[in-house]
Amino acid sequence: PSAASSAVVHAASPPSARSSHASSPSSAAPARSVPPAAVVTPTTAEDCRGTIYVNCTAATRARVLLDGDARQQHSGERITNVTCGSHTVTFLDDAKGKRAVSVSVERGQLASAACGFPSD
Repeated sequence: PSAASSAVVHAASPPSARSSHASSPSSAAPARSVPPAAVVTPTTAEDCRGTIYVNCTAATRARVLLDGDARQQHSGERITNVTCGSHTVTFLDDAKGKRAVSVSVERGQLASAACGFPSD
């Protein structure tokens, strides 16, 4: 369903080295290194996931939106299983208002979305 895709390449074990025996040194072929065969496993953008740590100072337990959708997480927690790419994290505090930050998520990595509200 997503048009964006990438590929993961896994190297296979190289074939066994083969030796050639020639009758004369002039007809002997030089030994060549054979590159390993590559196995390509396609992946889609949906397969790429990471985690965002959300933290907002001076707003204890601020509510969190990820790309406009309310989350169960609050400031000081992690949002897991986030698709790779750019996202907007919005922190909502009843007394202080809201702050939005952009964050980029990479495969298997922990990204950080942090903000600060002015102190009273």
